[in-house]
Amino acid sequence: DWSLQDGRGRQVRSDVQREVPCVELFWRSEDEACLRVLVQLSEQWATLEGRPVNIVCVNIDRDLPLAAAAAERCAPRLVHAVGGEDLAPLGAVPLPVAGLVADGRVTAVSAGWKGAVLESLGLQVEALRGAP
Repeated sequence: DWSLQDGRGRQVRSDVQREVPCVELFWRSEDEACLRVLVQLSEQWATLEGRPVNIVCVNIDRDLPLAAAAAERCAPRLVHAVGGEDLAPLGAVPLPVAGLVADGRVTAVSAGWKGAVLESLGLQVEALRGAP
């Protein structure tokens, strides 16, 4: 479990977000592929709103104002958290990194730009569009 702050200083906790299936996206503010994925997830969130899935975007930058500005510009409706120094080693893997957590375990991982994050994680988007 993790607990991180969002751009406004509020706590975002994994145990709360993971009460339903949760897509966790790890991203950097200056990575073009990451910014594209943020925009894409924001657009997809509109079709999933009210459904049993959460999307949490965890920024791994060391610069909180830069991270907050990028999050607000690209995906203001999504939940954001800032990992900063603690997650900086993730920068060594192809970003963005997205994981699907369901029933308390990571069920799928996607690294690097793949075009359609939810689909690359094997999420059945149509099933998530069903009744809440």
